[in-house]
Amino acid sequence: MGNIGVHLIADLYGCDFDKLNNQSFLRSTLTTAAQVAGCRILSVNFESFEPQGQTGVVIVAESHLSIHTYPEFGYAATDLFTCGTQTMPWIALSSIIAALSPSRHEVKEIKRGLSNLI
Repeated sequence: MGNIGVHLIADLYGCDFDKLNNQSFLRSTLTTAAQVAGCRILSVNFESFEPQGQTGVVIVAESHLSIHTYPEFGYAATDLFTCGTQTMPWIALSSIIAALSPSRHEVKEIKRGLSNLI
């Protein structure tokens, strides 16, 4: 049997300061990622920090996509969790990586809710 969901935790290093500090760009990046992954967007919330940094979450019917940025370090922490068989979290992550162009990234995949245990 399959999983209820897939959770991707990705650390993106060597990203451009201006991209990581641009709320409009990040909002567009995450909403596009949700759309290409086949998710149904329910809400979007982003906040800016002083002197820099952004945090944001796209709540989708299938769970969420989130990002927290540290522009001064060129670093973004992303978290994508989707459930069901119709969503494609790896496609979402590829879209985010393409937009942010990190020099390197590390990804952990966690399979959630093994359906044979239900």
